[in-house]
Amino acid sequence: MTINNVTSPITGSIWKIEIALGQKVSAGETAIVLESMKAEFTVEAPFSGTIKDIKLSEGDVVYENDVIFTIEVDD
Repeated sequence: MTINNVTSPITGSIWKIEIALGQKVSAGETAIVLESMKAEFTVEAPFSGTIKDIKLSEGDVVYENDVIFTIEVDD
């Protein structure tokens, strides 16, 4: 199994976390909703797999390219 870090595409705040530690996700599934300048941006799971770590909490500030969660990719 391969573990991948998923990074934030923008600087903003974590508005909503829609995944949980250990959850199985499908590629394209919404994982995190970010807010920046009154606009919402979704971060999707880039691969199907299992969430291994969530680095931040709702309300936290995140910067572009910060790791926000890790996913163990299904083979």
